[in-house]
Amino acid sequence: MNLKILKFIIANRINPLRTMGDARCFIVTFHNVSPSGNAISPLDSCPCISEDSLRQILLYLKENYPIVPLRNLIEHLEPARSTAAITFDDGWISSYELAYPLLRELGIPATIFIATGKIGSQEPFWQQRLGRYFQTCQIAGSRYVESPSVPITPRNIREYRRLVARLKVLPSSELNSKLDGIPAYPVSPRSRMFLNAEEIIEMSGHNIDFGSHTVNHSILTTESGETVRYELETSKAFLEELLQKEVDMLAYPNGNHSSEVIDIARQCGYRIACTTIEGPVAPGCDPMRLPRFDADWEWLFHGRRQDSGSLRYLVECRLR
Repeated sequence: MNLKILKFIIANRINPLRTMGDARCFIVTFHNVSPSGNAISPLDSCPCISEDSLRQILLYLKENYPIVPLRNLIEHLEPARSTAAITFDDGWISSYELAYPLLRELGIPATIFIATGKIGSQEPFWQQRLGRYFQTCQIAGSRYVESPSVPITPRNIREYRRLVARLKVLPSSELNSKLDGIPAYPVSPRSRMFLNAEEIIEMSGHNIDFGSHTVNHSILTTESGETVRYELETSKAFLEELLQKEVDMLAYPNGNHSSEVIDIARQCGYRIACTTIEGPVAPGCDPMRLPRFDADWEWLFHGRRQDSGSLRYLVECRLR
């Protein structure tokens, strides 16, 4: 793009997506949902949104766009009509306890991408385990010293995010060896962090589709072709056996994908796959490289009144 044109767009706050026409078909994705009033930890790299904010965003979308199942959006893409689809990644239990009742109340369909190795699990992903460690220690020079009574510091938050970014790019075998020294995440015998089989089956009968998010939430671009195939075939087969129907949708963990990963996914029988690239779903797009808008918008509400005006500003800026 010509530099002068780019400067004009920035100076005048023109969104280039508006120049593409009135139709803005798009996918919005959520991850974890927090009960209203609960603080969202800065030492958790998984995007999380409050129940109240989820309700506001879904209400806004419902009032302004038709919301259809992801499969319908892709298979019947209508460029002349703005349409939305809703997805949730990972398979957190909050998808059932907090999001599912709201989706049923509003009559909104959604797709949940499941990391099948976590079904029914009390154990979080390694990012939450690492975050818990940073909650109970302080940084002294180059060492971490246990100090559970000391408040979380900005340095701890910075170091946590830096370390997560470094560890994410490692193959799972190397990642696991580096996490060996991190204490286990404390869990209650009655607590559960992820959906179980019964909840998945129940939701599948009430307007909720399911797709694969691999077995172990492995970053596929860091793994061997053999591991990629295992993650995709095994998770697909598990969900198909559980739901007694074909599963051909996939969300790449962390959004990471490559031509090799896509080739293997197609060979495994996937026809639709989501990334974390932001943007509208344009006519003729590759169904194995779908863009999505990630609804980790909580920070925009910080210090602001959560009224309809601020929500409209929030959503319009991200989705248009």
